[in-house]
Amino acid sequence: MDDRETLLARIALLEESEHYFRTLFETTLDAILLIDPERGIFDCNPASLTMFRATSRRALCQLRPSALSARHQSGWIPSADLIVHHMAEAFEKGHSRFEWQARRLDGEEFPVHVTLIAIALHGRRMVQCVMRDQTELKSREREALLAHKALKQSNHELQVALEQLQLAASTDQLTSAWNRRFFNKVLSTERARAARSGHPLSLILVDIDHFKAIPDSHGHLVGDRVLVEMAALLQESLRQSDYLIRWGGEEFAILTPDLDEENGAQLAERLRDKVSNHRFSEGLTLTISAGVAQLNDEDVPTRWVSRADQALYSAKTSGRNRVVMAASA
Repeated sequence: MDDRETLLARIALLEESEHYFRTLFETTLDAILLIDPERGIFDCNPASLTMFRATSRRALCQLRPSALSARHQSGWIPSADLIVHHMAEAFEKGHSRFEWQARRLDGEEFPVHVTLIAIALHGRRMVQCVMRDQTELKSREREALLAHKALKQSNHELQVALEQLQLAASTDQLTSAWNRRFFNKVLSTERARAARSGHPLSLILVDIDHFKAIPDSHGHLVGDRVLVEMAALLQESLRQSDYLIRWGGEEFAILTPDLDEENGAQLAERLRDKVSNHRFSEGLTLTISAGVAQLNDEDVPTRWVSRADQALYSAKTSGRNRVVMAASA
């Protein structure tokens, strides 16, 4: 093959290569802009026209990149300043990738992912800018975020509802004191804690003296109000670690961690004195009787409660308005 044929073959190969890359340039779905740092955009592909809603290449060419950008980017940083930074990074490292808020020629702003690639063309340093529209992706991300927030809110509401149900199942509806179901539940926890620590645990059973005469004389609504007031009055004098339980009818129980029988009796005596000096609904004055029992090593729950109940019975049969300890019952 002579020199002429070699030259023609090279020309044909170059034309074929140029056609190949021009086809890629023209048919890719991403917008591609060729940017001269000094003169601005000097070429673009058809996808760029679609993305920026331009009617012709001339509408985009010779524009500065800032003309196709929102005025400010994330963090309220001017786009013009960031363009200089990313162009410099592309020339230094060969490429630069980042998220960007672009602007169409009609003014609509939209998110894109940008890749800048430094190239040399006709002896000049240029940048190939590839832009992918992220509108749909960001929309899906927002929808996913909203769905996540909605799910989180639903879970929170469900948790609150569950806690409210658990609270309702554990409290007395009339007095808002804990109920027997809760007592049985917390008792095992407090017994185990007392066994580990070696600290005492006492139970006080409280009965309102002659309560049955109240609804008979004043009606059941007054009787209910007295029970509500009694629960509030007892709760006022208890520690945060104590548990007030509606035991049934006019009886209340108080579970007192870290108090032995003697200290439990002193607490019961303070409660007895407070009740006797309080004026209830309809001007009623009332008294209470109480039995106190400390948990012993050999006690099972039923035996322990029975000892407190026997002490309460002793208080009532010995004149009422008094406190009796199980040890002396």
